[in-house]
Amino acid sequence: MKKIFPILLFLLIPMFSFSQKGALLDVSFKDAPIEDFFKELESKTRYKFFYLPEWVQGKKVTYSKRNVSVKTVLSDVLMPMRLSFRFYKDYAVIVAPGQVIGYIPKLEDFVVEVDTLSQKGIALDKRAQRRKRRDLVTIGKVPKDGPIKRKVKVSGSVFDDGTRESLPGATIQVQGLKVATVTDINGTFSFDLMPGRYRFILNMMGYSESELTVIVNNQGEASFPMRQETMSLDEVVVTGDRPEENLKSAKVGVAKISSKTIKELPVFMGEADIVNVVMSLPGVTSVGEGASGINVRGGESDQNLMMQDNAFILNPSHVFGFFSVFNPDLISDVTLFKGMIPARYGGRASSVLDVKLSDGEKAKMEGVGGLGLTTARLALKGPLVKDKLYVVTGVRASYSDYLLRWSKEPSVNDSKAGFYDFNLKLNYVISDKSRLQFAGYRSMDYFNLGGTADYEWTTDSWGLTWKKIFNPDHSLNLSYSYNRYRSGIIDYEDIKSYNYETGIDFMKFKSAFFLNKGKHEIDYGIEGVLYDFQPSTIESAGETDLVAARETFRRRSAEFGAYVHDEFSLTDQLSISAGVRYTSYMFLGGPPEMRNYVAGETKSDASVESVEPIDDFKIDKEYNFLEPRIALNYQLGAYSSVKVGYNRITQNIHQVSNTATPTPVAIWTPSDRYIAPQKADSYTMGYFRNFAENMWETSAEVFYKQIDDYLDYKDFAELTMNDNLETELIAGEAKAYGIELMVKKNRGRLTGQASYTFSRTFKKADGDYAEEVINDGDWYPANFDKPHDFKLMVNYKNTHRSNLSVSFTYSTGRPVSYPVGRYETFNKQQVPLYESRNKFRIPDYHRLDFSYTIKTNHRLNKRWEGSWTFAVYNVYGRKNAFSIYFKDENDAPPQAYKLSVLGTIFPSITYNFRF
Repeated sequence: MKKIFPILLFLLIPMFSFSQKGALLDVSFKDAPIEDFFKELESKTRYKFFYLPEWVQGKKVTYSKRNVSVKTVLSDVLMPMRLSFRFYKDYAVIVAPGQVIGYIPKLEDFVVEVDTLSQKGIALDKRAQRRKRRDLVTIGKVPKDGPIKRKVKVSGSVFDDGTRESLPGATIQVQGLKVATVTDINGTFSFDLMPGRYRFILNMMGYSESELTVIVNNQGEASFPMRQETMSLDEVVVTGDRPEENLKSAKVGVAKISSKTIKELPVFMGEADIVNVVMSLPGVTSVGEGASGINVRGGESDQNLMMQDNAFILNPSHVFGFFSVFNPDLISDVTLFKGMIPARYGGRASSVLDVKLSDGEKAKMEGVGGLGLTTARLALKGPLVKDKLYVVTGVRASYSDYLLRWSKEPSVNDSKAGFYDFNLKLNYVISDKSRLQFAGYRSMDYFNLGGTADYEWTTDSWGLTWKKIFNPDHSLNLSYSYNRYRSGIIDYEDIKSYNYETGIDFMKFKSAFFLNKGKHEIDYGIEGVLYDFQPSTIESAGETDLVAARETFRRRSAEFGAYVHDEFSLTDQLSISAGVRYTSYMFLGGPPEMRNYVAGETKSDASVESVEPIDDFKIDKEYNFLEPRIALNYQLGAYSSVKVGYNRITQNIHQVSNTATPTPVAIWTPSDRYIAPQKADSYTMGYFRNFAENMWETSAEVFYKQIDDYLDYKDFAELTMNDNLETELIAGEAKAYGIELMVKKNRGRLTGQASYTFSRTFKKADGDYAEEVINDGDWYPANFDKPHDFKLMVNYKNTHRSNLSVSFTYSTGRPVSYPVGRYETFNKQQVPLYESRNKFRIPDYHRLDFSYTIKTNHRLNKRWEGSWTFAVYNVYGRKNAFSIYFKDENDAPPQAYKLSVLGTIFPSITYNFRF
């Protein structure tokens, strides 16, 4: 670790060094005329203040602070007076009412009108005036009987000017008024305005701000384009005083990830990856390298609801976690909910990762792809039939067997691994207000472990979605999806070789409505899921039949949900996001019979009292839950807010695995008469503060989570090919708590974020019988409990053609159980002796990665755009431990050995292209 700190210090110094507007001041005013206030600041700074007397007439200032910047002084004093200010170059400050000076994104756009300020000596910047885009939009027609003298409904849609795709989450602000809103999932918005002339300001992450003059004559609607943000070498960005969405939104514990962010992070083997980006966020970890799945705020990996265009994703990983199933070239939007989860989501106890694919609505066909040392990919997006039918499709494949030969671990060195996946999305335009979409997905993975076993798992899904806009305030998304997951293993290590397979199918129907009603943004709907847990099968895979062919019972269950959620503002400072979800879950049988156990005894083969036949598709057990969700946001000022949230959610299906991380062949099982649904209550509170006109975002969030009926396992539990899992499972409880600190830089050549998380996750199993007690009934750490977690990501844009990305991660080693001794049985067999569960820890984890990307073509009008990405994973070759295992040595205590999945440096080179 000592060698790492100079590197980190070098990276952190430029990232956390930024200048304020001038030197720090000591100011004190008591009931002073504002004119005297400006004169005092002019005497203490290099700035000259410009304003019209009628704008500040009669205003008094009472203010006292030490060691503050001039910008802070102006914000504190002028904003309560509804005055705006702008720094002009390095010598002037312009003060005016909010409706005169708007939110200005770039320095060259800064224009001061002659007729209002020429008498103060400010000349027009003619060049900036010519470059200023002055678009004019007219909504509605003036009635024949004259102008309307009441408020009318103004509606619109926001779309990407290049791709023509709708933009959900864009903000629309009416300059000079307290009127603002955010586009819904379909990119539409509405609010009420008096007829007149207005300036609309549109903003969205990754897009240049758009200002348009809008003339409102009557109720009506219009479309508003936004252009993706570009940056020149000499660009200077001046942001306004308007807070960013991280301050205004009532949602807490939510992270929106843009495709731009995904592509800026260091890549593994040249492949940008969504799950790796998610893991860069505070509160998100994994067990280690080679782990499939993530752990969010103390949740198990199966407690994350992952979806791609409404279809469930059970296993998000390729090649045991080194690649994800999400193709970054096809994605339009990624949202992680780890705090308050909106009521439209249900079924998982920890988090939601919602991935949306592009709709492909582009003016012409576009392609993107890449060719690297381990993977190749190609994607196409664009029209098949002009203005009527669009396609989004992509394929990826790996050829990475040789990669594992670099590992110094013999069992890994002799292994093989690979994957392919394919996406197809068709978008049919029925009308301007109606779309019919088809989405299909297929993936396959294989892995050979040291020449002893073949693992294989596949995912197939397809779905239909009908999107209908009834009017600008009301829309519907109607969807149906089918998913199929299969996994298996062929073990041929000895004469008892076998072939094992398992899987699950599910069908989902959802009717989701979105309604804008004044200040209220309401979404409501119903959802139904039918789960079909396929029989697990095993049979001999060798020439001998030493393994008897067997098949477990098939199981079915159904889940129904109805929800309503509303986001609204009570005051200018207080906004609320609240909803409720009703969940009804039914175990529909499948097995021809179910056991009844003797009361007063633990469930086991020996305590079976009777066997009860059950009918297929008959409700054998039903659970009903009411799940409230609420979050409050109180804005303390223009640049800070406090948020609190509460969330209750239930989980009705469970992945059963007693390994550190679930393997691809881990089985899923439904809740039934003996296995109750897990119930999670989550509490979140956070403080959010932006600096330097929203260039810097900081946050501190604390969370606490309590989970009841948490599944754990009896000692030496037998989970494979078991029709009666209730005899091996324990219903316990779990709790997780922690604090997440983050600082993020949004603009400039140097961007990035640093985060630190302290969190703990504990389990407890204190049943009524000795077999159902773990660790003497005391709390013990979960397998993925990592108290300290630090992450740093830095992206430096050297020129408009090249950028350097660096990331570093450090975390506490995960808990493990080591033998503290051994004893000998009557037949002279040595048996390890364990003390308490997860008492010890493997060594701490840390890793440094970097990548450098350079574009090969810098012409503006180009049909082919290429770039090279050079990346190094695990720069200093850290041999991070995935697990510690022990081997018996003759006449000696058991010896400890460390398993490192990737214990060496992995360089890569990838050529990416776009046409």
